[in-house]
Amino acid sequence: MKKLGNLTTQALLLTGALWLASCQRDPEQSSPTDDLSATSFTASSELAGLIRAVAAFDGSFDNIVDGSSCLALKFPYTVTANGIELEIKSQNDLQLIEDAFDAFIDDTDVLEIHFPISITLSDHSEVGVTDKDELADFGRDCVEGGEDDDNECVDFVYPIHLFTLDRSDAPSGNLRVDSDKQLWQFFRDLGENEKVGVEFPITLRGDQIGTESGSLKVDRNEQLTAQLRPGLCDEDDDNNYIDDDFYGWSPGQCPWEVLTLKSEGVDLSDQYSGFWFTFYAGSGWYGVNPYVELRDRYGNIQYGEYNWVEDTGGNLRVGLTFSAPVYFNFTYTANRVGEDKIRLFHSEGNYMEVQLNCKNPEGLQSNLNEILQECNWVIRNVLNQDERVRRLLGYELEFQPAGVVNLNNGATVVQGSWEVVRGSAEANVLAITFSETPELNFEWNLHAFFDNHLEFSTEDGSELVIEQVCDYGTDALLEQVVETLKNGTWQVASYINDRDVLTAEYAGYAFSFGAEHLLGVSSNGNPLETGLWRVTRKIEGGLTLYMNLGADGGQLSEFTLDWNLVSITGNRMELRGSANPGTLSALVFEKF
Repeated sequence: MKKLGNLTTQALLLTGALWLASCQRDPEQSSPTDDLSATSFTASSELAGLIRAVAAFDGSFDNIVDGSSCLALKFPYTVTANGIELEIKSQNDLQLIEDAFDAFIDDTDVLEIHFPISITLSDHSEVGVTDKDELADFGRDCVEGGEDDDNECVDFVYPIHLFTLDRSDAPSGNLRVDSDKQLWQFFRDLGENEKVGVEFPITLRGDQIGTESGSLKVDRNEQLTAQLRPGLCDEDDDNNYIDDDFYGWSPGQCPWEVLTLKSEGVDLSDQYSGFWFTFYAGSGWYGVNPYVELRDRYGNIQYGEYNWVEDTGGNLRVGLTFSAPVYFNFTYTANRVGEDKIRLFHSEGNYMEVQLNCKNPEGLQSNLNEILQECNWVIRNVLNQDERVRRLLGYELEFQPAGVVNLNNGATVVQGSWEVVRGSAEANVLAITFSETPELNFEWNLHAFFDNHLEFSTEDGSELVIEQVCDYGTDALLEQVVETLKNGTWQVASYINDRDVLTAEYAGYAFSFGAEHLLGVSSNGNPLETGLWRVTRKIEGGLTLYMNLGADGGQLSEFTLDWNLVSITGNRMELRGSANPGTLSALVFEKF
């Protein structure tokens, strides 16, 4: 929030010349009323304080960076959010920080500001800051959740005109004001007994204005005072850039689809992803109390009870109770992640993430033809007879009309056929045929689906997982990571496969992440291998870097994996991955 500074006792005469020159009222404007003293007020009055509260600089929009509501960092600046270096050029780029923080549920969010920076204070002044201690000193009096005197719920519609009176109540100036900054500076420089007035009517707007349009014209001091007094509105003074609150919202607005689930520290996501919660207000066959329907991937349904409480801070707490499965039986604190995803956190090791979807699952299945053709799809996993087919990792499927499907690895395109048919259980089945890729030639039963993630299986246990890839422009953080990778040549700074340190085996190797998803590897200027790379946003959150350098057992094929992106700056990237159950690989790239 904006924090008011102390009023100075400078007389208006010290700055009158400046204001009459820079804020002089337009000649064509009409003169103020004859009885100015009846509509004037002093700089120490309640109304003057309320006007200053509205005009003070609002620094709460970047609380995710500085945690302080009465100051804001001046663009551009650079931060490192959970290991990812980000350049913040505008308010829109603050979403990049939230994306980095939202990537994982149970990690510790760490933000490092690259100093020096400039900040804007509540009085609209700008100062330079050299380190985090100095920044904390400036924001100490208005930390997140602290007391402050501002009003973010009302705004003036500029221009507005002011008039001043001398000690004999004679007019001494007519002033045009075009911004909060000008208004603040004007009132700052008034002596406490100076008289000033507003020429009515003026227009107010904001969440606190009780009109359908959100704006209101006022024409007298009493009305203006009443409208500027603090009222009820969500000033969103939290540490998130996007509003994560739940005002006026209830779980029953849309079904919830389970993306991830952890219970008592055990990851149950594979078992329960694709389950659906549908909430009902009660008075149905289940009884008068609110009840929730839990449906699994195959249409089996269980019923339970739920309750939700919205506190005054906009936090939503949701309690779930089932006789079975008990893994959902917690009271969660809900936190919105973007427009269509909610994280429900009970305690460390007990949380889940759900996706809002106002389309019912049957509708999604019946529209599988259209969904597959909306964008291209990247192969995340192919499992045949319990063995992962790594050679297809990161390949792109393009489902075209007339039953044509292309399989693209960046260098070559193979054409096949596809169709959606009805299976024995009236479920949708995706039938794929390629002459040279038998690992995909099955009738795949759709058993789990999200907005950008489809899972298929066969009766003999084969599995196919694909993720939708559309225009990078819809994900600014992903786009920035892609551009960082393409800018320069990278070398292996560290590589550990399970417990084996293999860094030395890749000394001198150069990796180039090129256009069209082509990955080139060379040594001493001599080409060694050409493969595939791609960055995607996982349905669970976070970013994945696909690298495919073959699966023939060669030295570079060890890097054929869907790597979790842990951190990335302009010169360093850290990855984690698991090629086999129970193993962990750690790979660090640095630029030459």
